Amino acid sequence: MFRQQIINLLFKEVKLKKEEITKLIEIPPDFEFGDYSFPCFILSKKQKKSPIEIAERLSKKIKTTPIINKIQAKAGYLNFFINKNKLAKEIIKINANFGKINLGKKKKILIDFSAPNIGKPMHIGHIRSTIIGDSMMRIYDFLGYDTIGINYLGDIGLHIGKLIVAYELWVNKQALKKDPVAELLRLYVKFCGKEKPNSREEIQENEYTKKAKQALKKLELGDKKTEKIFEDIKKYSGKGFNKVYDMLNIDFTETIGQSQFEKKGKEIVMNALEGGIAKREKDGAIYIELPRGKKYILRSNETASYITYDLGAAFERDKKYKFEKMIYVTDFRQEQHFQSLFLILKLMKYDFSNKLVHLPFGTVKFGKEIMATRKGDMILLEHVLEKTIEKAKEEIVKRKTKGNPEKVGVGAVKYIILKNEPARDVQLSSIFLCKSLFNN
Repeated sequence: MFRQQIINLLFKEVKLKKEEITKLIEIPPDFEFGDYSFPCFILSKKQKKSPIEIAERLSKKIKTTPIINKIQAKAGYLNFFINKNKLAKEIIKINANFGKINLGKKKKILIDFSAPNIGKPMHIGHIRSTIIGDSMMRIYDFLGYDTIGINYLGDIGLHIGKLIVAYELWVNKQALKKDPVAELLRLYVKFCGKEKPNSREEIQENEYTKKAKQALKKLELGDKKTEKIFEDIKKYSGKGFNKVYDMLNIDFTETIGQSQFEKKGKEIVMNALEGGIAKREKDGAIYIELPRGKKYILRSNETASYITYDLGAAFERDKKYKFEKMIYVTDFRQEQHFQSLFLILKLMKYDFSNKLVHLPFGTVKFGKEIMATRKGDMILLEHVLEKTIEKAKEEIVKRKTKGNPEKVGVGAVKYIILKNEPARDVQLSSIFLCKSLFNN
């Protein structure tokens, strides 16, 4: 289609048959010389002018088109540049699956991404893992891989105990049904307000902290009332997460909490201890000696640490999926954690240890805002998306153009995240997001 248009343009200006022009058109060796080239040397003898002069004259005489958006004379060649946006649209119009290949036939790729904490709202800090992970899912799927997206929810830790106590003491059931994100955040902030920080903003244990620890213990022991409260927290928290995922058009193959891997994680730790790979401290803590020093994989009170759960999760995922590769999409602050995790699994001689990859990314900033969940000072991802959609609507009206505000607004968010190298920090603002999309 593009070549034929170039032939037609040249045919009007040079005294050659279309068959002759077709044979002469070349593909340049370098993109800087365009997408197609026409050598003017054959016209030199007929017109008694140099190829350079002929190319210059033709570059001024032949008009660009919506498809051919640049014509340039260079060293006796007339170079034609294709409008890449138009090219992409035409290709997709003909075949939406153009370029799709079966490179990953029968190979599974696992991508661990997003991973918010149960009971806490998704904030701006979750945006990169969520969007980068989803984008990778789509790319691997396009390459023919069997792509598995895992949302590894944070359902362990003291914050769960705090939420259980706060729910039992202060929950407003009506508010919870109407806006679960806001109510759960209110409960968490109220509980944290009952804990008294010292002058360095560090929390000193008081009766509320003790209640949270007791709630966790009751949950571990299977107390029915505590379990019911936790199930409610998970249910309403999930509704908040799903609202954001629906806005972003993101689905997961599997959504599962970290706590599900405690038993297997502890079993792996004990096997490592028995095999002499791990060692026990006098206080009972179990560790593995790594080049950076000791890495503790079970606490002195025999409770699991984060790496205990991750050991169990990696094992169970390999057992379930037999993956070709598993990619963890998290920020740079967890880089050392994953280096340790991969090395420990290698020392334990798990054959899938060399199939694990950590994709780290930089931080996300939104103006000069500083986030602190315990104080409720955070920028909710839901609110960012809503505000960006509002700005998109304003721009559409202002520019008198067509467009779906939801698609434009959410598209702007995804665009600004994906246009930046993962390693770079990203500065966001709803106004900039929309303008950047309209201008590209």
